[in-house]
This record gives sequence, C-alpha cells and structure tokens, in this order.
Amino acid sequence: NAAIAASYREALAGIEGVRFPPDLPDHCQPVTWLACVQVPADRRDAVLAAGRAAEIEMRPFFHPLSVMPPYAPYARSCPNSVELGATGLNLPTSSAVDAQVVDRVARVFRSVLS
Repeated sequence: NAAIAASYREALAGIEGVRFPPDLPDHCQPVTWLACVQVPADRRDAVLAAGRAAEIEMRPFFHPLSVMPPYAPYARSCPNSVELGATGLNLPTSSAVDAQVVDRVARVFRSVLS
C-alpha cells in the first residue's frame, strides 16, 4: 500500500487544495493501510460525487466523536478532529489499484479542484 500511496502523491501533486499526511521523521517507517488525502471542506462532497460518477469508491474520513450526539455531554473542543472529519478522503487502496486507477482518481480530482 505504500507504493499506491506514493503513486497518489505523484499523480495528485500540484492540484490545488490537495494535502497529504505529513512525512514522518527519517527514523520512522510508516505502515500504510489506506491512502488518504485532505481537500477543501467545501469541495469534498463534489469530489466524492465525481468519484461515484466515475465508479471510483472513495470514502470520507470518520465523524469525530466530539460531534456525535451520544458523546456531546463528554466532548471537548477538538479542532483537528473536526477539520480532518470535514476534509479527509480515503482513496482506493487495494491490490486491484494500478496506474490506470490512480490516473482515473487524479482526473476526478482535477475535474473538481482545478
């Protein structure tokens, strides 16, 4: 999955508003389970809709516990979680993802964010 994530970084580079998780220090080696990006919150639903239209499954990040009604009485301000919940997307990350899939995803992003 690290190779897929690297392919997305390359394919989505330069598209306005696309942000990837920060790089870890050199002495750390990440375990990539999902390829994830952030996009502007006001454009995320449009990216998801364009992905569905192109038959590409992308999923939004989690809903922060701090905004879920059952946890509201216990919640504190969690601005980082709220931002990630509003801007994050999980990209297709499986053994079926190849260069063609990455290119299709990049075209979806360009069509919405460029």
